Amino acid sequence: MEAAWRSWQTSGTRFTEAAETLPDLVADIERAARTARAGNDPAGRRAVLRTAADLYCLLRSYLRRTGRVDLATIAADRAQRAAEDADDPLRIAAAQWNLGAVSRIS
Repeated sequence: MEAAWRSWQTSGTRFTEAAETLPDLVADIERAARTARAGNDPAGRRAVLRTAADLYCLLRSYLRRTGRVDLATIAADRAQRAAEDADDPLRIAAAQWNLGAVSRIS
């Protein structure tokens, strides 16, 4: 996740790189979240959900900038859900900002 954010923030080919990496990251985090939700490790579950919140915030940014406001709205909603499930105040605030940002243009 850190590499994906770093690429998004610094790479001159960030759109190409994001298009190549984000689908696999979404599949991986959704699989990990399903496993974590079914498990008995609250700390592990929260860690996965924090990562999911970060991923969906990045995905929202990519989707909005590629003109997919409809999907950006879904990504922002998923970020908020993951942040709330992780009970992480900083990520909740970031997810709410993301949801507001995408709502302003839809």
